[in-house]
Amino acid sequence: NLQLKGWDHADILIKTSAASDMPTNAQEGILRIETKGNCLIRAPHDTIVRIGTVRGNVRIKLIDSTVHIGRIQGSLALRNVGSTQATIIQGDLLARQIVGDLHIDQVIGNAVVRDVEGECTIDQIHGNIELRDAEEDINVNASGNARIRLCMMIGSEYQIKAGGNIICKIPEDASLQAELTSGEKYIALRLPEEKKVIDSSS
Repeated sequence: NLQLKGWDHADILIKTSAASDMPTNAQEGILRIETKGNCLIRAPHDTIVRIGTVRGNVRIKLIDSTVHIGRIQGSLALRNVGSTQATIIQGDLLARQIVGDLHIDQVIGNAVVRDVEGECTIDQIHGNIELRDAEEDINVNASGNARIRLCMMIGSEYQIKAGGNIICKIPEDASLQAELTSGEKYIALRLPEEKKVIDSSS
């Protein structure tokens, strides 16, 4: 497992359960760490992070710069981080307070995302998605259910696809053009003054 947390110091602290088997290489402002054990890292808030492969769970918090992730063979938890990109998360995704864009290619488990200050794109979620508040465009695709709640809509395009049910709550004063389709041919709209059921087969 990997835990990475930003702090106010200029130095980097590394603790690992396999200290004797942890090669490090520092040059030109780049520190490379490789270990076969659990790893705890404290780094300056403005550290740019690149993660190749982790054969366990990953927790990252309080990193202001960009985060690039390859393959996580467990779950990923993000909190108070900058723009983040990841290729594949083989467990669950929990992302909160992303100061920038969030772009994930694939999540094998479920995804819970809250408070993204940029675009939110998750190309494929094999489980369910729960998304609350993204300030710009949204593009998510889940094999399970999708539950979306937005307090404001200032993006230009929102695409939400799910193999199960979709529940989406948006502001009452939202002005938008919506295209809705349902494989079960059942769509229910709750408007401020009425509830409307649409049979998409008609």
